[in-house]
Amino acid sequence: MLSLSVLIGCWKEELPDPFVIEGISMENYPKVDCSTSTSLLQKLIACKLLGVDYEWTENMIFGGYYDLLIHYDDLPGSDEFFKNLKVSTTHGAFMNLAESGYVPR
Repeated sequence: MLSLSVLIGCWKEELPDPFVIEGISMENYPKVDCSTSTSLLQKLIACKLLGVDYEWTENMIFGGYYDLLIHYDDLPGSDEFFKNLKVSTTHGAFMNLAESGYVPR
């Protein structure tokens, strides 16, 4: 009885991938602008949503922090797409948002 309750307690229901949004592509991906500190998060989210392979690499030149190496060869056109994700610093991103006329609802 104890073994059965342990097995049932450890059983995990298969959950859908939380990073899948049906119909999202490089063509309809929203324009995104961010601060320097969130640029890795911005690229990571785009990679996850679009299914682009990436890996974490340690950058020893600038103090040993980790960087995201995107495998552009896996998806044609992805190198151009990722160049279009803006990183305008915190102030610049807020100014671009203000100039866009976006009003949250």
